[in-house]
Amino acid sequence: MKTIGEQIRFYRLQKNWTQEDLGKRTMISNSTISLYENNARPVPADVVITICRALDVTPNTLLDYEKPGENKQKLLNEATTLIGNLYDKYMR
Repeated sequence: MKTIGEQIRFYRLQKNWTQEDLGKRTMISNSTISLYENNARPVPADVVITICRALDVTPNTLLDYEKPGENKQKLLNEATTLIGNLYDKYMR
């Protein structure tokens, strides 16, 4: 499991952003972003939300509880199963 700092860095780099780019989008100084990424300062909950919005990831993704798209795929699989069951019940 990656630390939140590693996750912030990973998703920031996925967007080809510098720490300054992320800082501008979140109104957080680059030095503070650096501290978060190096796990030298804990990330407050409200800042987690701000960073998630900027990086376009869920808090669960940023906290390394789920991978991007994992929840969407699970929902898609459940919907496909439900539609199949309804079709079998009412259309055949």
